[in-house]
Amino acid sequence: MAAKTSSYEDVVSELIERRNRRVRDKYLVEQRQLQALPCHTSVNYSECYVDVTRSSTIALKRVTYTVPSRLIGKRLLVRVYDECLVLYLGVDNVLELERRYASKGNAHVRSVNYQHIIDALYKKPLAFRHSQIRDDILPNDNYRAIWRHVDEHLAADDACYYIVKLLYLAHRYGCERQLEQYVLDGMAQRQLPRLRECEQLFMPAADTPAHVVVLQHSLEGYNQLLGGQHA
Repeated sequence: MAAKTSSYEDVVSELIERRNRRVRDKYLVEQRQLQALPCHTSVNYSECYVDVTRSSTIALKRVTYTVPSRLIGKRLLVRVYDECLVLYLGVDNVLELERRYASKGNAHVRSVNYQHIIDALYKKPLAFRHSQIRDDILPNDNYRAIWRHVDEHLAADDACYYIVKLLYLAHRYGCERQLEQYVLDGMAQRQLPRLRECEQLFMPAADTPAHVVVLQHSLEGYNQLLGGQHA
């Protein structure tokens, strides 16, 4: 969609430039009378209010977007630009999203970022199976392959817990690509890695606290401080 928007803008820019060339002489004459442009740009967005659902989503122009779970139940002001959405809670700018467009052939489009909802989903991993946006929560085809594998080889509840915990680790430790490859390699060897192994492998090493030696002053030192009057 971004490529189509860029191509459209290029065509419009070329058309404007071609027409401006035809009137360039007249423009130069008229330019002498023109005043400076105002300091502030004109408003190039529209505004609307949306409610955040219990699924941590908002709906706008036939597109469903996920937002951070901390915004569930809130009413947000959305400034709708051509390329992005800027969300406000009161006067605070809380989020910016890339804008998606629903084409005529698509009744509805989803823009899902699992990092928005993984903290809430981690508390109720069994909700993953029946989520209406389940397939969109998984960030790429590799994670979808992992889900299919665990769904076939583990008990239903265990499969949900495994994939949700995997996404939680990917988000928390910033290891989405490395983690997926590690699990895929294990699957190829018919040894699905345990979650504990994944956590130990990708969890950052804890900093070792500095060793501090505390020396207790001797009583003789206090006597010297007081001038030896109690010696």
